[in-house]
Amino acid sequence: MPVTSAHAVGSATVYGNVGVPDVRIFFYEVGTGSASFEARSRSDGSYSVDGVEPGDYEIFVNALSPYVPAWIGGDEQRESARTVHVGEEATVEASAALARGGRLEGTVTEAGVAKAGVTVGVLRWIGGAWLSTGASVLTSSDGSYSYQLTTRMPVKLYALAGQPGTSAGQFRYFHGDGYSAETAPSVQPGADVTATGVDVDIPAVGMLTGRVVNGFGGPLAGNVKAWVLHQGQPVALETSWEDTVTTYTEPYTLAVPADVEVTVAGTAQGFATSWMPSAATPEDAVYQTVAAGETSSGNDVEVSGGHGIRGLLHEGWSDGEQRGVGGVRITAWSGETLMSSTVSDASGAYRLPGLGAIEVAPRVHIKIEREGLRTAWLVGNGAVRTTRPAAGTGWNSLLGQDNYGVDAKVEFLPDHELAVREEASLVNDVLGKPVTIRIPRYNVVPDRIEALMRGSDGSWHRLDDIKTTGDVAALTGADWSQPWYGDLRLTAVKANYKSVASHLSVPITRFEATSRPLTSGRAVAGQILTHTPASYNAEPDHIDNTWRRDGRSVGSARRYRLSTADVGRKVWFQALASYGTARTTTRSRAVTVKALSALDGIRTVKARSVVVSARLSTPGAPAPGGSITVIVDGARTKTVAVRGDGRATKVRVALAQGRHRIRLVYSGSPIATRAATRLPSVNLG
Repeated sequence: MPVTSAHAVGSATVYGNVGVPDVRIFFYEVGTGSASFEARSRSDGSYSVDGVEPGDYEIFVNALSPYVPAWIGGDEQRESARTVHVGEEATVEASAALARGGRLEGTVTEAGVAKAGVTVGVLRWIGGAWLSTGASVLTSSDGSYSYQLTTRMPVKLYALAGQPGTSAGQFRYFHGDGYSAETAPSVQPGADVTATGVDVDIPAVGMLTGRVVNGFGGPLAGNVKAWVLHQGQPVALETSWEDTVTTYTEPYTLAVPADVEVTVAGTAQGFATSWMPSAATPEDAVYQTVAAGETSSGNDVEVSGGHGIRGLLHEGWSDGEQRGVGGVRITAWSGETLMSSTVSDASGAYRLPGLGAIEVAPRVHIKIEREGLRTAWLVGNGAVRTTRPAAGTGWNSLLGQDNYGVDAKVEFLPDHELAVREEASLVNDVLGKPVTIRIPRYNVVPDRIEALMRGSDGSWHRLDDIKTTGDVAALTGADWSQPWYGDLRLTAVKANYKSVASHLSVPITRFEATSRPLTSGRAVAGQILTHTPASYNAEPDHIDNTWRRDGRSVGSARRYRLSTADVGRKVWFQALASYGTARTTTRSRAVTVKALSALDGIRTVKARSVVVSARLSTPGAPAPGGSITVIVDGARTKTVAVRGDGRATKVRVALAQGRHRIRLVYSGSPIATRAATRLPSVNLG
């Protein structure tokens, strides 16, 4: 920061006189909080600064006692300062006439007796609060003092009561009989004026001792402050420091006014402030009085909040997961002092509350105990042991957060471990009726059996717990609308016992036929069809049997006689089987029913030929189609298609001389059977 400098291009010079030698003068650009230039007055009070950049400045003259610092053009407050404009290459004057501060004089007594060596100071209003100026004086042997002010603003004068130079500390007692600067009267002597009779009668003191503790009575390192009831209102005792620091190894000691109702506020890092014994506000605190010279002990302040230690107590790994152990009492100890306590929840998770970081609370050793478990201490890395760890080891919460992951595998006593004596087996694995199993047998009857199923996706699905009485139990709590192929894990659980898990392969299938029904017999009108039942993967509760003609029911008996109404239609046997809520339909292969054909004819002999008139009958098939073949002497001679009902089909066949045998054969119809007939022989001369 330059005092003088060579002229820069456009720079200016500021000079003036403040009337006092060796005073520091600071140049602040308007709206800024740090000085841009500094000067010091000469022996005649004058000053000058070269090289000042152009701009608007507020100039502060920092006078020393007995003078009052001031802003040029105003008083001690910056708001009163005159703005000094500095132009390019200008020479600007900025002078001030500093005033001498007033003086305060009086006597400090304790219960009316002059008190020597007492610290006397003042507070002034700075930035919205009554703050110390930093300067103080001591009373002389007759208790008198003389305090030179360096302000013309109102001040609050105080004397320190208590025990100087001890950990008990001291507190301010204000002129005008007040414990608080807010209620104490102000003093404001004029410039270079001495105000006398500014006396202070400080109270005699007693002592309070105690600790800052958490909700379990565990000591914490924190801060304490004494409060008094003054004129019916709680008031914090003001000290020359914020409050008194206490450690978790030593109790605090506070000096307090004697015969006045007092209490103590305490806090620790990460904890809320409380008032003795554990009140959230000073109005709800417990107050007490202490006689002069008396020490009252055991004044602990219980604070709430803090952080904790979290972890999981488990039986160990099983099927890729840790099974938690609930209901375990977990305690944290510092030496023989209980620092925290909790119980693990059903999942085995726990949180030891009310603990602090290393700076706030001692390290703790963690103890676990419960019926059926071996009482043990955590030693880290998930292990436990029956003997307490060495001093200097253990855990704290972390600074500003819980300490996570302090897990441990517990050890069960041998007579508190469940064991499987007989494995489970499937009783019903077909959907439609409840999926049931034969319950495993154990060395001790468990409280419940937890069931989980794992499908092809690899994830476990929780089912309802299985009852532990009887031989057979249904698996409920699953969506049994679809087949399931996977593993069933049964975990037997009993209070204060180590659980045991067993596995069962579970192929849950739909109710379905393993073979279709069969039909036997000729598919010809007038014949009888007989069915053979289907087979199923479970015994059906009921089966509805029907014969079907093109999908319509035509009967339900085991046998079915085909009629001409069935000709040209598809006929099959169908079974609807029920198994609980499941239904499945199966049917035989469909057959097309044919009419029973009848064929005869007459022959008419012509010269060197014969005319055959065939008559075809196909009941139920009015237009059977197909063809009629004339076979002469065992050889096919001529084939004609059947038209219409085939009742009048004529065929002319040329013949050589001689005797001939003639047969007619009807075939090729999809809905009528094959038929044949033999006509009388023909002899051509």
